[in-house]
Amino acid sequence: MTRRTIEKDPLRCKLVVEDNPIEQVMQFRYLGIYISNTHDPVKGLRSQINKASALSGCLRDIVWSNPYMRKDSKIRIYKTCIRPIMTYSTEVREDNNKTKQMLRVAEMKTLRTIVGKTRRGIQDIVRWGRQRNRQWYNHVRRMDKNRL
Repeated sequence: MTRRTIEKDPLRCKLVVEDNPIEQVMQFRYLGIYISNTHDPVKGLRSQINKASALSGCLRDIVWSNPYMRKDSKIRIYKTCIRPIMTYSTEVREDNNKTKQMLRVAEMKTLRTIVGKTRRGIQDIVRWGRQRNRQWYNHVRRMDKNRL
């Protein structure tokens, strides 16, 4: 098993744990999230948005353009299948204006495909992410101080 560590400055050193060398890298993916020494949230978010867009494209002919399916059912599918992919790790990601704009654009693109209109009746994805962030913060705050 290859283990990795990230350094801000490219300082090369040999690190060995239990006779296993630790490979030093500048970036890697962990649980589908892009982690780098630059802490650039845009690159990881772009990858998540691309995954969500690909799934939305697969659903276009089957679900989104189905005239017999109600719009609220399509929006429920969006909220349960597409939105979680775009907002994965939003509780711990640092958001800036660029990432917020990227999320809003991706959401509008999908909603226009589904409904053919704007996001009327749908909570803004950035606000939804902030709400998730507050829920996570409250969850961590309620935990016992002795818990690891």
